[in-house]
Amino acid sequence: MNFTGEGNGAFEVTQMDHNTSIEEILKGFEPVELDALGDLRYMNRIDTKYLFSVSKLPELLLSIRTEYKALEIEKIRKFSYKTVYFDTPELHFYNQHVTGKLNRSKVRIRTYESNGLTFLEVKQKSNKGRTSKSRLEKEPGDMNHIEQSRLFLNELISSNTEKLKAVINTVLQESPLSILRNRRGLQLITTWYGIILKVKQ
Repeated sequence: MNFTGEGNGAFEVTQMDHNTSIEEILKGFEPVELDALGDLRYMNRIDTKYLFSVSKLPELLLSIRTEYKALEIEKIRKFSYKTVYFDTPELHFYNQHVTGKLNRSKVRIRTYESNGLTFLEVKQKSNKGRTSKSRLEKEPGDMNHIEQSRLFLNELISSNTEKLKAVINTVLQESPLSILRNRRGLQLITTWYGIILKVKQ
């Protein structure tokens, strides 16, 4: 199965029994601990995203379980995180995204519920399609305040950071998978409208 993002971005997968448990299939992947990933934190990467039906996920997972390892932290393989996104009153970052502008940014605060850590994160996409992520650790659970981090933000983005306000909150779940030998990672992100498969490399 091809995850390079070439072609029309669609996966050819056949229908499976909808009762097949995704969680049970994920248990069949060999585990890998966070420390073993070393520098594979994908802070500078190329992302390719695919949206597809939950009913197609079991077949896809079964086809790659011998190639990928599942991130496991304290026996958990599905991780939740809360995110608050920040933007200007004119929704500058949002409009950059929906119009496909390159050299764009995204500002958010994210709490990872698996370890309780909270980070202010700035994601930047270059005109060559690479995504870089810079982050600053915050007090655990502080999801709404960026005033004390203006210097960090001003160094990374050119927008007037004094205008940035919280605009949307999200809660998502993901199941990260990795191939260590070629530095490729997958994130299975569960949303209300389906599954997003994010390929990182």
